[in-house]
Amino acid sequence: MAKGLFTQSLCLLLSHQPLTAEVEQCLPGLQRQSQGAHPWPSVADSWWLPAPQLGNNGRLILDLIPVPWPDDCGDADQPDLYGAWCLGYLGPLTFPGGLARASRRTGLSGQHAGVLHLKSSYAMGADDEAPLLPMDYQAPAELDLMHRTLGQLAALPHSLAYFNPGGEVLHSHPGWLEMSGLPLCIGLQSFRTDRSLIVTTVGMEQFDLLDQQAEVFSESIEVEQLGTFVMDRAVAHLAPGQGSRDGAVVDALGHRWQAKLDESVGPRPRNALCWTPQKVKRRGWFGIPK
Repeated sequence: MAKGLFTQSLCLLLSHQPLTAEVEQCLPGLQRQSQGAHPWPSVADSWWLPAPQLGNNGRLILDLIPVPWPDDCGDADQPDLYGAWCLGYLGPLTFPGGLARASRRTGLSGQHAGVLHLKSSYAMGADDEAPLLPMDYQAPAELDLMHRTLGQLAALPHSLAYFNPGGEVLHSHPGWLEMSGLPLCIGLQSFRTDRSLIVTTVGMEQFDLLDQQAEVFSESIEVEQLGTFVMDRAVAHLAPGQGSRDGAVVDALGHRWQAKLDESVGPRPRNALCWTPQKVKRRGWFGIPK
């Protein structure tokens, strides 16, 4: 789901619901919104926080959800929840099952009783003619501000874990507070077929960039090695002017890899730069191909 009314989404999973006064003490400047300001859950306490660092219309929205994260995102039998997901209220890049997948990868239970859900927006309270994204929009600066804001809320005694729905990233509390950069934003998924190993990043869309995926048909490369390769490609993709394109070539892990724009594997449909090793022709004497 593309960015629209909301542009980023981060969560703090809680063991118990804190008092509203405790939340407001952690983040001075919060301004209350009336209950029912969003389609689900209508009983959630909600605040907004001006974010001049993001421009005139930038603001952060904070919801105190008194129930566990709705990982199924609802269906026809849950029209309020399903509608909230479709409108981006659960995050613009949230996809069903993201918390469960993050839990399996990390070995963390993901069990919790409530959620502090932080979102960014340039349209809430703005003029009807205002664009959903400003001309000088910078996703890395936006995410950095949100991580620092969520870090202030982490002082709450009920904090259990950090969850990034867009990257399907889950880290236990308080260890995540010592982290920065891509580990807080980008997750990895691996898949084995009967003939290959595939590893893909999840969450590069937060930076308005393509996820990186690699597929190898040799058992000599391990999951960890392939994961390092795609994360290295993600880091390179973030560097100004260094992003790879369809047809790009790079040498790594004893192979020459070529990128092709294609649909990524995994539950969430999205395009990705998919890297596969080029076939290298063996050469005999005098350079004659065998």
